[in-house]
Formats: sequence, structure tokens, C-alpha cells
Amino acid sequence: MISISYPGGTISKKGNRWTERNANGRYTFTEAGRDDWSVYLVDRSRGVRLQLDLHRKLVLYATGNGPMQRLYNIVDASRGRSGKQQSSTKVLHFTCNEGIPLIVRIENRGNNSIAFATDDSSPEFRLTQRRSGSGTRYSDGRHTLSMKGRSATFEWNGVRDQCRR
Repeated sequence: MISISYPGGTISKKGNRWTERNANGRYTFTEAGRDDWSVYLVDRSRGVRLQLDLHRKLVLYATGNGPMQRLYNIVDASRGRSGKQQSSTKVLHFTCNEGIPLIVRIENRGNNSIAFATDDSSPEFRLTQRRSGSGTRYSDGRHTLSMKGRSATFEWNGVRDQCRR
């Protein structure tokens, strides 16, 4: 089963059917396509289209041929596989030196983990997990993120920021 959660509801795939459940009811969708970061769903009976944008953590909505509009923020995404390890996404918010925010999105895929980090509205950095003696460490060779408990250290260009959740 594949599932995403947003405040007040879920959208999940079981077999070939996608189902949205929330306080307004239950809706069924078919998958119209997908790319590296999004799944595109359609409910032809209501003329509704959804885009599950896993990169930006958004559910987008459109009616007919209208433009996609932000509907919900995705708060959790997972992919369960019978007999295999589960995939999941987690977002961590840190405050670093001088109050600068650091947002880290961690995607766990079985035994592999990738972190996407952004600080102070900079572009998102894609960091792969590296060996660490204690805690977790991610790097792209230029940026390094080390996390342990509620603390993180973000390093780039000789600058080292200490951060706390």
C-alpha cells in the first residue's frame, strides 16, 4: 500500500485504486501518470484532478482543464511492501546560529536514506547518507549535515552552524 497523509485526511493506493478519505467523505481516483516527484490522479466522474507532489510535499487540485492549485500540505508519505522494509519521509525543523531556520526532509527507502536540506530560503541540497560513528551524517561533498538527538551541525564552505530542534 502507498499512502500520504495531510491534515484531516489520507490518500492511499491499494492494488490499482487510489482512495481519498477525509471528513467530507470518500473519493476514488485512477492514476493518470507519474514522474520523478509526482503522481497524477483523476476522478472522471467529478471532473477532478489531483497531483501528489512528493518533492514539495503538496497535494494540488484542479477541476476540468483548470490550473492546479495548492490544496493540502503532505505531512507524511509511506510505501509499504509486503515482506520488505517500508519507505517513509520525515521533515525536521531546526533553528541554527542567529535564528536561521534549517529544514531537513529525510527520505528513507529500505536501508538507504537521502536528506534534502535548505537553510535561510536557499535552494534545497540533496545529501546522501554517509558513515557516522554516532548519529546520522549526510553529505554531497560540499555540504555536510550531522544529526544526533535534537542537535544538528550544518557545514559548507568552511562555515559551521550549530542547530537545535
